[in-house]
Amino acid sequence: MPNHLLSTGKRLAFVLIAFAMFFMLLEGFSNCVLFVRGLIVDRGKGLNSRQHVMYDPLLGWINLPNLRLTNYYGDGVNLSTNSQSHRGTKEYERAVPSGQRRLLCMGDSFTLAIGVGDDEAFCHKLSALDPHLETVNLGEAGYGFDQVYLKYKREGAKVDHQVVLISLIEDDFNRMQGPRFLAYEKPFVTAREGKLEVLNIPVPRISALQTWFRINQNIFDNLKTVDLGRRIANRLLGLVAPSHPSEHVSSEDVARLLLQETVMIARSRGAVPVFVYLKQDVRNNWKEETWRKLLAEELDAQGVLFIDLMSEFRGLPPAQIQKLYHPRWRHYTAEANTLVARAILARLPRTS
Repeated sequence: MPNHLLSTGKRLAFVLIAFAMFFMLLEGFSNCVLFVRGLIVDRGKGLNSRQHVMYDPLLGWINLPNLRLTNYYGDGVNLSTNSQSHRGTKEYERAVPSGQRRLLCMGDSFTLAIGVGDDEAFCHKLSALDPHLETVNLGEAGYGFDQVYLKYKREGAKVDHQVVLISLIEDDFNRMQGPRFLAYEKPFVTAREGKLEVLNIPVPRISALQTWFRINQNIFDNLKTVDLGRRIANRLLGLVAPSHPSEHVSSEDVARLLLQETVMIARSRGAVPVFVYLKQDVRNNWKEETWRKLLAEELDAQGVLFIDLMSEFRGLPPAQIQKLYHPRWRHYTAEANTLVARAILARLPRTS
């Protein structure tokens, strides 16, 4: 081969190798930039609620007691809990005060009322609108329907009440289908032979480092080296993801049993159970039919009041619906909490 052709071939090979190395370095640098950005900028988004909860072996987590977070949601918008971990500063005796009717508010972060002050939560608004009604806010951020049930079963026994108001959103049914919410361990309720069975208790107490890795898992998963290592490990070691129990139980069957058990417990305590379905986000989506239909059918069969507030929101103009959700906290504004309270109160039975 002529020397000049050999020389040209070497130069071309060198250019191709140099380009490949430059591309790999650029790809690696870009990957690292996105990785660092994820850890610094995106880390823990939406997890602010972890600042006001503590570990609980039955429930996974529960509000810290005697908490005072001033200006937590903005200027003058505070988050407080009493000594019993209920939202607000008021303390409650076991017995219902004379001349009043006590209502327990059970639910997730919409009941807790993320984004608004203690007095702006719809649970508190109910008592402000009806002075003869004493309300107790037992809402918890991130709860699924299974945790709401377990909390009512335990905490509802500590205070007498004539009404229990269980407020649910679509995500509460999704959250009840596994033993973890985001990075956090939780109880897992399933069914066996027609009865509820609680799994993953006591709830594992994971370390701060494990929590950090779980929160940022998707950031690590995006690293190509991690992806490559996982592929190699799966091929060489035959690693497989852990599976759920082999016995398949539909989430609908579990939900029905949870409804039946909650109603039974309430009635055994002499309380009237009332269920509320809330619109959970600003999207113009009215197709959350599966769980609403199940709630309506099951509760009607049990003779339980079901307040479907999707109809309240459906009749509002889109521009007004937009104003009912806080743009940062993605939960109800004070205006929306008032709307919800008025709608519930209008349907609430006036007798115990």
